[in-house]
Amino acid sequence: MTVNYLPEVFPMPSDVKIKDLCAGYSTASGCFFITENDEVYCYGTNNSGQLGLGVVDYEISVPTLIRTDNLGNRFDNIKKVTSGAYHTLFLKNDGNVYSCGTGVQLGVGDGGKINSPNRIISFTNNRKDISAGRTSSYFLTNNGHCYIRGNGESVTVKREMEKI
Repeated sequence: MTVNYLPEVFPMPSDVKIKDLCAGYSTASGCFFITENDEVYCYGTNNSGQLGLGVVDYEISVPTLIRTDNLGNRFDNIKKVTSGAYHTLFLKNDGNVYSCGTGVQLGVGDGGKINSPNRIISFTNNRKDISAGRTSSYFLTNNGHCYIRGNGESVTVKREMEKI
């Protein structure tokens, strides 16, 4: 048996052109593709709702379009996607941030499962960048401030900053 280690073309619909991608934090995360139309396709493990498809399934094996947010609005105009172990963040072109998955790092709800993208209400549309750690979320504003949410990271960073 011969094993082929060469990269292969990923099977996407023929009319979809990918402009950016995000591989998840681990095998417990999904993989996300931003199209030229600023829409997001995803596949992978979804046991925490981290793919944002509105359902919780253990495995999504075919690239699937994230069609709507938690309010049923069309989910597009995506600038960036970043994924932690069990959560995903989406930055829209207008600066709004959405999250889905499980954990306090989502910035919405009580840390339970959220299986559709939810806008983080406490953030107005002045977010410049986002990044997801294993169980944490980082948000950079247009005025240079960084906000952190997650399992203990917020407290740890605040305490370290107070020492300076």
